[in-house]
Amino acid sequence: MIWLNSGSKVKTYSATSRSGRHVLKIEVEYPDAMSMAYDMEQIDKAKAEERPAPTSRKKAQPRGVEHQKPLMLPAPEED
Repeated sequence: MIWLNSGSKVKTYSATSRSGRHVLKIEVEYPDAMSMAYDMEQIDKAKAEERPAPTSRKKAQPRGVEHQKPLMLPAPEED
């Protein structure tokens, strides 16, 4: 649902459909910057709600020899 602030006018719009994706582009003209800022905040909130929650990533293991587990070799035999 799209709501425009009072005084805002739809200047142009276009729609395209390609490969199952549908895009609507709307150009809105505002009487002042504050009205535009309010709409931008609302769009930002909507985008934040549609993003998936970030997943935690496992830390990469260092690859250097000093970070590897020691090899289990038998103790040298003494004569």
